[in-house]
Amino acid sequence: MAEVKLSIIIVSYNTRQLTLECLASVYAQTQTPFEVLLVDNASQDGSAAAVAEHYPQVRLMAMQENLGFARANNLAAKSALGEYVLLLNSDTLVLDGALDKSVAYLEQHSDIGILGIRTLYEDHSLNATSCFDQPSLWGALCQASGLSSLLPDSGLFNPELIGGWQRDTLRDVGSITGCFALMRRALWERLEGFDEAFFMYSEDTDLSRRALDLGLRCVHYPDAEIIHYGGRSDSVQVEKMAKVFSARARFIRKHWSPMAACVGVWLIDVQVMMRLMAFKLFNLAGKKMSSGQKWSDLWRRRSMWSSQERPYLYPGPPTHPNITVTGNSAIGRVRLAVRWVRFALRSAKNGDWDFARNALESELRLFGHTLGDLFGGKPKVECNLCGWEGQAFYPNTGPGYHEHDILCPSCNGLDRHRSLLALLSAKTDMFTSAKRVVEVAPMRGFEAICLAQPQMKYTSFDLARRAMEQGDITQMRFEDDSVDYFVCFHVLEHIPDVDKAIAEIRRVLRVGGAAVLQVPIFWELEKSYEYGAPNPREVGHVRAYGTDFPEIIASHGFRVEALKSTEVFPEAVQARFGLSDEPIYLAYKVEA
Repeated sequence: MAEVKLSIIIVSYNTRQLTLECLASVYAQTQTPFEVLLVDNASQDGSAAAVAEHYPQVRLMAMQENLGFARANNLAAKSALGEYVLLLNSDTLVLDGALDKSVAYLEQHSDIGILGIRTLYEDHSLNATSCFDQPSLWGALCQASGLSSLLPDSGLFNPELIGGWQRDTLRDVGSITGCFALMRRALWERLEGFDEAFFMYSEDTDLSRRALDLGLRCVHYPDAEIIHYGGRSDSVQVEKMAKVFSARARFIRKHWSPMAACVGVWLIDVQVMMRLMAFKLFNLAGKKMSSGQKWSDLWRRRSMWSSQERPYLYPGPPTHPNITVTGNSAIGRVRLAVRWVRFALRSAKNGDWDFARNALESELRLFGHTLGDLFGGKPKVECNLCGWEGQAFYPNTGPGYHEHDILCPSCNGLDRHRSLLALLSAKTDMFTSAKRVVEVAPMRGFEAICLAQPQMKYTSFDLARRAMEQGDITQMRFEDDSVDYFVCFHVLEHIPDVDKAIAEIRRVLRVGGAAVLQVPIFWELEKSYEYGAPNPREVGHVRAYGTDFPEIIASHGFRVEALKSTEVFPEAVQARFGLSDEPIYLAYKVEA
């Protein structure tokens, strides 16, 4: 080990066979004294065991959770012994002594910070993703407008991909990608490795930018080649694109001026929206295009790149995770105004004059609250879901409810939603470690925050309303013992066969996993009772729950814990965030 010159760091995630093939090519094609440090990010396909069996000389770190690409590389690099560090993807094959050639070239050029080489697809055609130019406003505009796609071979209109260049010449570039990035260990340590705020994607662009800022070069070296299959560890295209855009937005906010960053992130919205509109037009013309659904799903995930780090500034336990989403209160107010006009007209038509009066009252309150926010001075309340601040929360009106001062005009979050986020942030690990989270009938603001968490695997579903998937809570598609948290908020009161729904929730939860539950409870009732039919004046509820709700849940094999914001947060924090005093219930699955 004392003779090690090159430390090769490989991060694997569910790429068992490709990882073994990659290691075989490294050992077959490399004469430079080297070591391999391999971090397996909690693969489920036996990757770690296979590496340990076939390559015992590899310094294997088998993680129990997915650390992400940046954090995993940083962890391995702390143990690196070589003068040079190579970041190498697990889905690559080394060709014709590529590592020896690269180390020899870097040794001869002290002004090079990071060296990349030519990458090929399996059929040996060019894979142009080995290097890029640094992101720029012009490049973002070209991508948003579609010029980069229409003119991919143009260096002018496809600047970030350096269109038209076959990667067959030596060239200084803006960014070397992490599939093959060679540098001196001293530089890696000076840069302090990857910025771990980048869970996956753009961490290499950020690293290259910081090397350039030190006056060093990022160079593409064409005389060494590898095969890079690409994308084998993230096979769901929509999820991958959303992660890419999220990481890009983070890079933009970190390295661009505030004004340029605002425009740059907005152009990501434009890029997705224009493609979605184009596919909708094709559909109207009778030309069905299957990829249109991809852009629709991606548009729903736009909170992933509109999210930002938001420090917690108040005393006591946290009321929100580090990463939250941003809203738009102006658009939100317009939506509320339209919603209440429609509700008033519909209610009047049905003869529900009390509902119509409530809607008109809320319209007047909306106008008053808006004036208060414009001219009222220092904000008095704040939404922990989206960060909106104002003089007071807005009314919430609909069939069977008419409440004052509980709704956020920016994200439509209610007091119970803010309380839910606060309690889960303060009392659980949902937002601090890698978890599988499923939500039925998703709440708009809460769904957006979950999607914005880079370490969380989140899915929402519903029978008919907006959600990531369509599904039935009494017959879910999720595997047994596969979910850490199942969020079911104000849903069970709508389900006729509630016993079947609760049994399904228990089935999909792992032992120790928790269902996050809340229903409207009539505290004067000791025993819940069935209505016999959906109650149209209670938003279609089929039963009234009483104080026996926790006992009902516990009878299905759960240990039930009640959480109340009044018992966790100081009064000043409760008032600031407008938290509900209604309890949420954590129902932990216990062994049968």
